[in-house]
Amino acid sequence: MAEIFKDKGYSTSAFVATYVLDSKWGLNQGFDTYFDNFDLSKFERISLGTVQDSSKLTGQKLANPREKIKVFNELSRAQEIGMSGRAAEAIKIIDGIIASDPDITDAYFTLGNLYFKQRKFEEAVNLVKKGLDLKPGPAELPLGYFLLADLYGRLGDRRQSEEYVRKGRKNANSK
Repeated sequence: MAEIFKDKGYSTSAFVATYVLDSKWGLNQGFDTYFDNFDLSKFERISLGTVQDSSKLTGQKLANPREKIKVFNELSRAQEIGMSGRAAEAIKIIDGIIASDPDITDAYFTLGNLYFKQRKFEEAVNLVKKGLDLKPGPAELPLGYFLLADLYGRLGDRRQSEEYVRKGRKNANSK
């Protein structure tokens, strides 16, 4: 959306304070200024799916981080490769991640973002919806909705776009 405003002559800026909106996910695209320097020190754990406040983890069995670090590193590598313009290579890596662990929301969102950048909007919609079907955490949920809003807008479906903007705002405000 920032690109649309920029094309109309507006200056574009974003000041974000949530991990899922970090510029490493490519969400800074089209902004003149994108400030995402935020403090993660209050969190004990950063997972593939979300940044979680440790007070909400009481009684939960956590995955062994050693088992997930390889997946996290591969997903990070794929994101970097995708941002460098080598989408096909990044897609292959993420497809492998999904084949080995189909429950990683970030993999679907990242893959959807890669298809978005290739202007394959319908494929991107399907991937983001798969990520949302996994019931992502409260930090990722608005990201999925806002990405769908943008995708539906580009597909010309204003009603769906507005609906996902509403869902994204509602979930972003409920954290």
